[in-house]
Amino acid sequence: MFSCIPEYLTEVILGHLKTEGLIHSLEDVESVELRENGQKAMVRISVPLPSGFPDQYTKTPHPLTPIDWKPEWIFSLADRIAEGMPLHEKTWGAHSCFLALGEQLLFSCEDIGRHNALDKVIGYALRHQIDLTECMVYSSGRIPTDMAMKAIYAGIPVLSSKASPTTEAIELAKAYRLTLVCAARRDRMKVFSQV
Repeated sequence: MFSCIPEYLTEVILGHLKTEGLIHSLEDVESVELRENGQKAMVRISVPLPSGFPDQYTKTPHPLTPIDWKPEWIFSLADRIAEGMPLHEKTWGAHSCFLALGEQLLFSCEDIGRHNALDKVIGYALRHQIDLTECMVYSSGRIPTDMAMKAIYAGIPVLSSKASPTTEAIELAKAYRLTLVCAARRDRMKVFSQV
């Protein structure tokens, strides 16, 4: 159970299932049925639940395959954040997340939680058969270990953020070959991990 804004609900569900290791692709999902005006969801998957789920289930991520990227692509995404996102401009209490393939923005979303926004991006990619292993993500929120792990489990090779990472997230990024670029603004960035 989690709280999120009622937008892209199927995407947040799919992204969460992916980053929890319960599905690998959209083919693993038989149906997603939203109920009670989006307050509940019934999801049917065609793959068995992992052994030990949920109490003693441990996920084993795989190292990522690095991709080429350019600083100007991240600067462009930082510009979009700086120009403002609708919900953030109204509330100053929302996080944004962008999915890009090279210099092309594929999807953007907002949510009250940075984790939800990242799950929405991942779920969007699943629904539209976008290969996350070729993409990069830009988040407005800081990057602790659980955000880094979501990117790693989803197979996203480049995770960038307006905010800072934790020391543990940097260590994870290095261990799993995740390119981690933070403090990324319109004219500067810091690369914390790159293969």
